[in-house]
Amino acid sequence: MKFRRRFMLFFIVLSAIALVSWQCGSSTTSTTSTDSSSSSIAFPDGLAIASPTDASEANTNISLIGKATSYEVEWAGIDTILNATSLASCAADFTQLFTQPSDANCYGPEMGYESHPESGTDGDLPVGDLGLWTENEGSSTEACAAAELNARMDGIKEQSTAALSLLASMVCTINNTSTLTMPSAGSSLSMASEMTSMATAAGATGMTFNSASISVASTTVGSSTYTDYTYSINISITGAVATTLQVDMTHRPLDSSNNTYRGRFSYYFDNQDAIGNCNRDFGALNTADITELGSVVYEKSASTSLKFDARYTQACGASNTAVLVSNELDPTVKAKTDNMAGGPDISGWAANFNKVVADFDPTTNIGNFILAWQAGAGDGAIRAFNLTLNDADSDGYLEGSAYYGFGDDIATATGDIVGMYCNWAGPNGGAGNNTSVRLDNYAQRQVIDESSSTGIFAATTSDILYAPTNLCDMDASDVTAGYKYDEDLDGTVDVISAFTHELIDITDATDGITASGFTLPTAPTGP
Repeated sequence: MKFRRRFMLFFIVLSAIALVSWQCGSSTTSTTSTDSSSSSIAFPDGLAIASPTDASEANTNISLIGKATSYEVEWAGIDTILNATSLASCAADFTQLFTQPSDANCYGPEMGYESHPESGTDGDLPVGDLGLWTENEGSSTEACAAAELNARMDGIKEQSTAALSLLASMVCTINNTSTLTMPSAGSSLSMASEMTSMATAAGATGMTFNSASISVASTTVGSSTYTDYTYSINISITGAVATTLQVDMTHRPLDSSNNTYRGRFSYYFDNQDAIGNCNRDFGALNTADITELGSVVYEKSASTSLKFDARYTQACGASNTAVLVSNELDPTVKAKTDNMAGGPDISGWAANFNKVVADFDPTTNIGNFILAWQAGAGDGAIRAFNLTLNDADSDGYLEGSAYYGFGDDIATATGDIVGMYCNWAGPNGGAGNNTSVRLDNYAQRQVIDESSSTGIFAATTSDILYAPTNLCDMDASDVTAGYKYDEDLDGTVDVISAFTHELIDITDATDGITASGFTLPTAPTGP
């Protein structure tokens, strides 16, 4: 089997892990929010970003410790920092920021072929373009749709948790430093030296707090007046590859107890990628330097209602923040490659734009989710998951439907699936959004069910089979012409019999997306 290329960068990760020993929490601190601090209203209590189908570490021993979602596990780590009772326990693990979105092994494998019917040539289909190829992830019972959602969201989860943990460490440092108090409306607090003292107490080395501040302002919207808490922290990290990390957040409580709120946060840092889009598509502007950026807009309207819009992308060059507009990543701000009008221009995002929008009950994970991503600024189409989860039998374990297909360019896409490219990157295929070879209104589907013993989501129905041709079928004429491909991914092309695809018509009244109960989640607007 051929190895799959992933955008995993190790330089900064290794140097950061070697230099920094921060931890997400301490066994001596509480993980239950007590709201004992006057600063508790200043932070989004109960906010975390995670895949709803992620069987968390807590679920691996579910019979002993009870069911816990990945969302709950992520929030528990943040909450531990918020409620730490010693300065040394305020430290956060910002190395999580260096985890990037990737793909499951069952999704989009690299695949060899011979005598492709669209060209008659031999070659390889590149990694990342073949959708849900096998029903399960490897030899496990995990549905491919769940595995891919988890893999894609893992980077966003880790980065968002790291950013929130860093911001929580500022609140924790205030709570555990006798000379500090949360500023009142109209004032601000600079606390870089106190954050340095906190890092020293935690035994952390290899970073410099260039700035750390919290400002508070009263904001009137219509007839209502709110208090906005704005955070900003900038850290230089030293090591084999030096980088600077910037995290910003504005949080707005909507009630006096901070039970409901809205806000947004963002982060960015420099890294290197010698094999990605930035080092091959921009002529003389090619560079291995990249800027990784993320943003989250969130809104909690009730204890059982949370919305978020989480985004991640890569821009070319160091400290390239053109895509970060009003503290949110803007997919319309694109870099331009050599073959795009007005190119080359590395301003804007260049690679791997990911967007997750969720509208769900954080106490159960019941709700609707979209995950969309676009590999390059010039691709012209998103790959998208539409997922709905429910608990129809009220047993505490979820079931639902996941659909995968292609949508419009991420600059304008809402996350809707509009059709299926079965031959995206193959000869005379759909790359660049050639809609003439798109099978409109079709998508892959897996009906999934959460295991009560493992928490893993298994497939009860899989409608994913297709041939990598423009028509998605393997015709008898294709067989006669000698078309073969590595169906079982063992490194050798296989003789394939003629067959008709098993894709779902997304408009079908029984098996379609709307029929499953899915409703396109509306992204929050933030403060």
